[in-house]
Amino acid sequence: MQLYGTDLAKQAAAVLARWDRTTQAGSRGALLFLDWLDRPGAASGYLPQGWARPYDLAHPLITPSGLADPKAAAAALDAAAKAMLAAHGALDAPWGQSMRIKLGDQDLPANGGPGRLGIFDVLDFEPPKDGTRTANFGGTFVALVSFDGPSKAKVLLSYGNASQPGSPHISDQAPLLSHQQLRDAWRTRADVEANLEGRDGF
Repeated sequence: MQLYGTDLAKQAAAVLARWDRTTQAGSRGALLFLDWLDRPGAASGYLPQGWARPYDLAHPLITPSGLADPKAAAAALDAAAKAMLAAHGALDAPWGQSMRIKLGDQDLPANGGPGRLGIFDVLDFEPPKDGTRTANFGGTFVALVSFDGPSKAKVLLSYGNASQPGSPHISDQAPLLSHQQLRDAWRTRADVEANLEGRDGF
């Protein structure tokens, strides 16, 4: 990028160099990177195009690598930088400012991003609307189970346990999703009865 591109593209490259390589809510650079990789000339995690050396199964730790066309990549970064300034007023706007979890009455910053970024914490988003994008796809159930001694489990049902309008369980787990937390699994009769909201007899 130092050999090609406008001054703006070089400023954008500096933002990407400082980026922490995550899509956490406070990450600065992730929005710019996402915009860049979707443009012609950039290098996407889903396609071999754009890479000087595409992914090679025999060399998984060092491929893909390099840019096939650095000049085109710099032009794509310039376009992404202009779009970032127009939409967010800054090249390093935080991820969670635009990427949101909107469930029920909750509107929270998101953590996680599209799988094409090469990450495991997959969360994808609707097209932009009013300057933000709403999560509409991703991991729905997470469980962490420990078997050393009495078994323990932490879980999260990311998008809630209800779809009926007015139910508090549409969005009651959204804050945990936003803060990258899990809740205790209720595995025993005592746990379930302690958290019982109602009972139907037959």
